[in-house]
Amino acid sequence: MNRVTWSLVALAGACGGSPTPRPARLDPATAASLTARLAGGHDRFCPGGAAPQLDVAVATTAGKVLDSWTQGEHRDGKLPFSTFEYTTTWGQIDGDGFVRLPDDSLAAIDRTVTIVVRVVERPDLAATVTLTPDFGCGGQLGAAGAIGGWGRSGAIGDRGADGRPDDGSRPAEAGQRGGHGGDGSPGGPGSPGPAVAASLGYLDLGGGRRLAILRVSAGGGVDTAVFDPAGARWGVVAFGGAGGAGGPGGAGGDGGRGGRGRAPSSSTSSSGSGSGSGGSSDPGTDGAAGGDGGDGGDGGDGGDGGPGGAITLTYDARFPELATLVVLDTRGGVAGEAGYAGSAGQGGPGGEGARTGRDGRAGSSGYAGHAGREGAPGAPATVSPGDVHGAFADLADHGLRLAD
Repeated sequence: MNRVTWSLVALAGACGGSPTPRPARLDPATAASLTARLAGGHDRFCPGGAAPQLDVAVATTAGKVLDSWTQGEHRDGKLPFSTFEYTTTWGQIDGDGFVRLPDDSLAAIDRTVTIVVRVVERPDLAATVTLTPDFGCGGQLGAAGAIGGWGRSGAIGDRGADGRPDDGSRPAEAGQRGGHGGDGSPGGPGSPGPAVAASLGYLDLGGGRRLAILRVSAGGGVDTAVFDPAGARWGVVAFGGAGGAGGPGGAGGDGGRGGRGRAPSSSTSSSGSGSGSGGSSDPGTDGAAGGDGGDGGDGGDGGDGGPGGAITLTYDARFPELATLVVLDTRGGVAGEAGYAGSAGQGGPGGEGARTGRDGRAGSSGYAGHAGREGAPGAPATVSPGDVHGAFADLADHGLRLAD
């Protein structure tokens, strides 16, 4: 089970090979003032949501302003967060300036988080950021079935053997064809979604204030969210597991080099009297053809997504409007991606000789596999009124209680 939003698509990783960033460097002696806030300019955090990032700037005596790196920006010319030191009344600040707060929405009620930022080598320069909780951000609780296993990659074809050269008794031999790439294996199916039980009620915060409280259990784990009924709705999910990706086909092996022929040669001789001359020549022999490249293997099929799970929601019978505050989702798991085709092997070069042998032909690429099928949705969720006090029996330990 997880508080983080379940993603239905795979996120592509960043490409490698990018140049090393060149961050800005601060001369502490030139630092004149320091300001700090959250990136985006707000001063709130979403309990159980994404970690906000600090935005810190230093004005220098030369009239320049150097600021910290913000997610989505390039780090060139930006101050690294190691330039600063931090104290916070709750949670911690990581190396990229993200405010990592405990995943405890009950403890976040009426909590103010105060963060003090200082320049490491100039602790006299400080700025304060004050954060308050925002319970209207929305989010979701629940679980998903296990992701299917990824298919194995097909084996790479062997390179073809080189042909033997002309040794005077036998002509040059052609290079051998490269071996074919192996086929990728199919991805595994996603597992069925879990059975999820949810309870929903109101917290009484006194003074006429109320927040909704949602508690979800699945697979032995329990998670809780507190949210503003007038804000974004929360979701309860029981997704099927995603299908595994098919394995890629193996690349075909390259063809072997053609055997070398004999190069032409000539020789001359003359008599000592200078009255005659004679000569002989060897026209040589041709180089042999290079071997053809092997064919690439086929990609494996993606696995099918698992069927969606089941959700049972019980809401406090005294407040029927609670049933409209959450979205229930039992969709099936996403289909596994098809394995891509193996590339063709390259033809081997022809052997040298009186005439160079023909280069071998490239093999054929394999075929991509087929994507899996999306999993079937689970059964419609069961929603019913009831007594939820038992599900929230621990609230008294937090000094809280359900609304009457």
